[in-house]
Amino acid sequence: MVLDMMLNIDGKISKIFKSNKYKILFIILLIILFSFLFQLTSNYKQDLSSKESWLVFDFQDSNLIIRFEYLIENRCSIKEVRYGINEAQPNNILVLPMCDRQVKDIERFRIIPPSTKKVSIKIILKDGTSSGIREYFVN
Repeated sequence: MVLDMMLNIDGKISKIFKSNKYKILFIILLIILFSFLFQLTSNYKQDLSSKESWLVFDFQDSNLIIRFEYLIENRCSIKEVRYGINEAQPNNILVLPMCDRQVKDIERFRIIPPSTKKVSIKIILKDGTSSGIREYFVN
């Protein structure tokens, strides 16, 4: 009697597994896909935050210019960029071009006062994580 019940339970489990094997395979594939995507985004965040220089200083027609090329290239993963001129706290917002459109030349830089000694910058990614404040000194 107990043996018959065990065989019956094993038979039901076997039927469930056979009828749901494609569902189980699909779930396993989804888990693998999401773990792969998570790994990619984690690596991308690390690359963005580990980049040594997010901006470049340049002189053009006796004007001091900040170039934001690297941040603009990575604008699709950035929610907000704040920068401060001669300030410890970044208090200006850099409006980044939309992710899916061409970038105009005027959007790639800002003209700042020639007396600028340092620029502080902070980025907030679309997932809500925030970088620390970085300071760049004008040579």
